Amino acid sequence: QSLFRNSDTTRYGGSTVIPETVYAIGYNDNFIIAKRHPNKQDSIGDRLFRYDKNRKDYLLEDPKDTIWLSKDDSIYQENGLWYHISNGWNPPDSLYPYRNETIYYIIDIRNYESKEWDRKNSVFEFTKESDFIDKKKELNISNSLTFTMVNKELE
Repeated sequence: QSLFRNSDTTRYGGSTVIPETVYAIGYNDNFIIAKRHPNKQDSIGDRLFRYDKNRKDYLLEDPKDTIWLSKDDSIYQENGLWYHISNGWNPPDSLYPYRNETIYYIIDIRNYESKEWDRKNSVFEFTKESDFIDKKKELNISNSLTFTMVNKELE
């Protein structure tokens, strides 16, 4: 579940404003608020499978990531760096969506014009709920704007 911005009201398509997995949204005429759980599978997979062409193995940027590897993988250290020989990867379902982390969003749509909308200055992202609440106050967002659509399975 993602939040998209339609690029043309007469066709399908558009761009991602908030990537998966969005599980709560609220809105009014001025703002959209949302919560999502990130996809840790992609970021961990990216770190685990950085192929080193010289070594012909995968560089482990963070040795703690070895908890995600197959028990059959070979892990070794050379010149202070850690590598692994992969036998594949079967990531746990708990990484996607990763419910242990919540990211909060405020989308300012007060000056929304289809061709002039500026994502960089209109979408605010927070990893702490307290920062999200502070920004709501700064933008004078009414307390009546709450998360009215919530996917209870993903909450």
